[in-house]
Amino acid sequence: MHFLDSAFVLATLVSLVASQAPVAKGCTREQLISARDDFWKAAEAGSEPKLGASVKVALNNKITPLASTPFAKIKSSKFTALFVQAVDTEICEIATFRVAADQVLSTRLKLDSAGAISEVEFLQAIQGDQFFRPSGFPATTPPMFSEKQIAHAPPTIPSQWTPAGGMFDHKAAINKSTCKAMTGEARLWTRKELIYAANSYCDGLKGAPYDSCTFSGKSCPRNENGVTTTQNCGVGMGMFGFTTRGRRWVADTETGVVLGAFYFEYSTAAAANNLFLHEYFKVREGALSYIFAPMKNIPHSQAAAKTFAEETS
Repeated sequence: MHFLDSAFVLATLVSLVASQAPVAKGCTREQLISARDDFWKAAEAGSEPKLGASVKVALNNKITPLASTPFAKIKSSKFTALFVQAVDTEICEIATFRVAADQVLSTRLKLDSAGAISEVEFLQAIQGDQFFRPSGFPATTPPMFSEKQIAHAPPTIPSQWTPAGGMFDHKAAINKSTCKAMTGEARLWTRKELIYAANSYCDGLKGAPYDSCTFSGKSCPRNENGVTTTQNCGVGMGMFGFTTRGRRWVADTETGVVLGAFYFEYSTAAAANNLFLHEYFKVREGALSYIFAPMKNIPHSQAAAKTFAEETS
């Protein structure tokens, strides 16, 4: 064999090995959707899904065997046509929101570098939970949740801001005249910018001055477990005085849909109930335009548990 032939064969082998190696960072949209669909198909068939060796499974922020989660009963649930998803290719996570007569269900999956599911998280609300009224959700998915992100001038994110804490611990640095300022050429927002907009809602629930910095649009319906509590999520939000903790995010840069997982800290007493939520925000043309908020009251110790990692920057 000639030297050039040997070099060609070697290069080909290296290329093949590289193409089969696990992706170190990031996933494709198609890969995440396929993994989610296969997970649901396994549930419907009563078979085992493709899980990583060290998979972490939780129901309402509590580590739970998969067989004791909604996965075991998905095949018996008749879900409506309402289907909301956030596909985050940068952190290899996909979140899905669905509704049936017997449950309101949010499911978040994370893939490892080999494409196996490394995290499974459910938030499930059922009969008896706060505001539980599945019939109060739209029968089908509002079209905006499937629309592509629309280019808009980007926000200016303060240096003190973090995904996990927003601006909550930097009250003195908040400038009400600039916190919602958008400058520059219109473009699609980055993952960080989408989270910044959604996160402003978490801050705003505490009241002044945070509520002046919430990216709410002229119309922003908020539906909690099937009850529409407002047609404009930014009006009067500060009156609640909620402290929002444990913030985690799944952001879809293609559609501008963002999942925020967090809890409202009513009390720090271990036995006191706090409201745990998976909120699906639609960020549209620089503003929050719709929120679906499946939620569940759980003990503070359970809500505050660091079951899954938060982003710090």
